[in-house]
Amino acid sequence: MKRITNLLLLSATLSIFIIIMSAQANAEKEIYAGKVFTNNRTIIDNVNFTFVYDPGSDKALASFPDGTVIVSRGECETRDPYRICFDSANWSSRDYAAYVDTYEIGVRISRTAPELAIKRTLSPPALLQGEKGLITVKIENPGNSDVTDVIYKDDFSMFQISGLTGCELKDGSIYWKGSIKLLSSKECSFYISASQKMDAAIVAALTYNNGFATVNATSSSLAISVKDDQLKAASQKQPGLELGISFTYSLIVENLNTEQEMDVTSSTQLPSFIKVKKKPEQFWASGNELGSTFKLKPKQASNFTFTLQAENHGIANITSRFDYYIQSLKDTLAFYDNLSIKDTTPEVSVLLSTETPKPNEKFVASVTLRNPSSQSNLEDVEAVLLSGFSEPIKNSINSLKANQSYNIISNTLMAPADIDEKPRTLELKITYAFSGKKYSIERSIPLRKAVEAAMVDNNMTASLEPGNASITLENLSVQAGTQLPDFQDSSAQSRPANEPQSADESKSETANPGLSGNDNGNVAEDLAAGKTEKDNGISEKTEAAGVVAFSPSRILLLVAFIFIIALITLNIIFRAKKLPAITEESAEKTLSINPNKKDENQIKKSK
Repeated sequence: MKRITNLLLLSATLSIFIIIMSAQANAEKEIYAGKVFTNNRTIIDNVNFTFVYDPGSDKALASFPDGTVIVSRGECETRDPYRICFDSANWSSRDYAAYVDTYEIGVRISRTAPELAIKRTLSPPALLQGEKGLITVKIENPGNSDVTDVIYKDDFSMFQISGLTGCELKDGSIYWKGSIKLLSSKECSFYISASQKMDAAIVAALTYNNGFATVNATSSSLAISVKDDQLKAASQKQPGLELGISFTYSLIVENLNTEQEMDVTSSTQLPSFIKVKKKPEQFWASGNELGSTFKLKPKQASNFTFTLQAENHGIANITSRFDYYIQSLKDTLAFYDNLSIKDTTPEVSVLLSTETPKPNEKFVASVTLRNPSSQSNLEDVEAVLLSGFSEPIKNSINSLKANQSYNIISNTLMAPADIDEKPRTLELKITYAFSGKKYSIERSIPLRKAVEAAMVDNNMTASLEPGNASITLENLSVQAGTQLPDFQDSSAQSRPANEPQSADESKSETANPGLSGNDNGNVAEDLAAGKTEKDNGISEKTEAAGVVAFSPSRILLLVAFIFIIALITLNIIFRAKKLPAITEESAEKTLSINPNKKDENQIKKSK
C-alpha cells in the first residue's frame, strides 16, 4: 500500500509539472462518459487506458500511452490530447491472493483539439510619414496534433507593402494557406509605410480544422499610428505686389519632433522676372534658385526672410521644396505660392471733340493721366502732343501721387485747310520716373478725313430712307453714335499747371474733357464756336437727308405708339363685325331723319 501511495505521489508531481509546461490553447470534445474498473485495461478512442484509485487521498490515476493524469474526485485535469474528469468511486471486489481491491469509478473523457495562437508585432511601434515599419507574424500550434486547412488573412490595404517573406500579397491583404504540425509554428514578415497621418487597428482572420470541425477565429487588434509630417513649412508674402517695388517674402520651417534633431535641405525656385535684393546668410543663390542646408533641433522653428523685386508684371509661382532627414526617415515637403504682380504703367485716356474735323475747324484734344500704383508716385512727368499743323503742346508736373489722375493736356487745335487731302495723326509722348527708373509712353491718334465721314453718313441716310428694308438697330446705334458730346464752358474753373486732380475730378473731366485754359487762347470761346458749327452742321445734314437722330428713348416711344394704333384698329374691326347689316329700307329711314340731306354727288365729294 505504501508503494502504491509513493507511486501516486511521484506520478502526481510529474503530471503537475507537465501540465504547467504544456499550452492550454485547446478545444475539446467528449468521447467517453461512464464507469471503468481499476486494475483493468479499458479501450477508449482506440487507446488503452488504465485507472488506479487511492481511497486515502480520494484521487484517481489515469494512464495512457502519451502520459499520466492524477485527478481528485469532482475535478478535471488535462494531459494532451485528453481531458479526464473523476466523478465517483465505489468498492467492487478484492483479490485476497494479491491483497488488491478493485474499484468502480465514474469518469468523463474528452479529446482536446488544438487551438492556434497568432502573434503580430510592429517595430517601431509608431511610424513617421514615409517611414517603414517591420511587422512579424507568428502562428503557433501548441497542441499535440497537426492542424490542417489553415488560412491566414490580414488586411493592410491602406499601407504600402514591401519586403514580404513567408506569405503572399493578395488584393492588399497578407495571405497564407497550409498546415501546421503539432508544437510547430508558421512565420512571415513584411514592411509597411504610409504617406499620410493615420491611426489604424488591424485584426487578422484565421480559419483552420482542429480535427473535429472548422474553426473561424480572429486575432487581437494591432494598433498602428502614423504621425504627422515631422517638418512643418509655410510662407508669408507682402500684400499688394507691384512692378518695380521691393517686397518681403518669408519661409517658416519647424521641426515637430520632440526628441530628434532634423537635417533640412531647402530649395526655392523664383520666377525669371523676380530678382533677389537681399537674402539670409544661410542661403545661396544660383540663377533663380535659392538654396540652403541647416539643422533644426527638436521643436525648433526658424524664419528666413528675403527682399525681392518684380521686373515685370503678371502671375507666376514661387515653388519651395524641403528634403529632411530624421532618425532613419527621409521625407520631402513641397508647396508653391501664387504671385500676382500689378502693372504700374500709367493709364492714358485721350478724348477728341471730333475725330473728323473739317478744314479750318476747331476741335479740342484732352489727355488724362492716371497713376494706378497704390504705393509710389510718378515723378518728373512731361507730356508733348505733336500735330504737324500747329505748335507742339507741352505740359509737365513734378509728381503724380498714387491712385490720382491729372488732366495733363486740354487744348484747342485748328484743323489744317488740306485735311481732306492729306491724312493727319496726333503724336503723344509722355515721360516719367517710377521707383528711380525712367519710362516713356507713346500714342498715335489718327484724324479721319471729313470726306470719309460724310460717306459713312450718306450710307446711313440711304439705309433709313422709306422703302428701304435694311433698317436695323445697328444702323440706329451708329447714327446715334455720330452725335458729338456737349462740352460745357469751364473757363471759369482754372487750376495751377502742376496741381494733380483728385479721383472725382478725373472722372468728371473724363466725361467732359477739361478746358482749364492752356497756352492756345480762350478755350471756352473756341469750343463754344466749334460746338455751334458742329450742331449747325448736323442740323443741316439731317434736314437735307430727312433723317431724325434716333435715341433709345425715341425708339421705345415709337414702338409704343405703333402698338397703341394696332390695338385701336383691331377694336374698330371687332366692333364693325357686330353692327347690323344696312338695308335699303334702313338707309332711307336714316336719310329721311336727316334734315340736312345732301345728294349722292355731294356726299361722295365730301368723302
